[in-house]
Amino acid sequence: RHDIEHLAIDLDPARVRTERAAGAPIWFGDAGRSDMLERLGIAEASGLVVTLDEAGAAERVVEAARRLRPDLTIVALAR
Repeated sequence: RHDIEHLAIDLDPARVRTERAAGAPIWFGDAGRSDMLERLGIAEASGLVVTLDEAGAAERVVEAARRLRPDLTIVALAR
């Protein structure tokens, strides 16, 4: 809606297929893995938004991102 370039990562293959078919920039994979974040361009990212319901999974994503980009602005859902 705000015309901000972005991409999404999800572990649900059905959601990835559906969203890709609708034109969404989404990839299948685990965002808690540093190699996945590197492949998808975290080195050039201006920010990271984490919207996972499970706190442990969200923490793994933030930790992986921080290891690669300590300077990155991260916004994470907290419950």
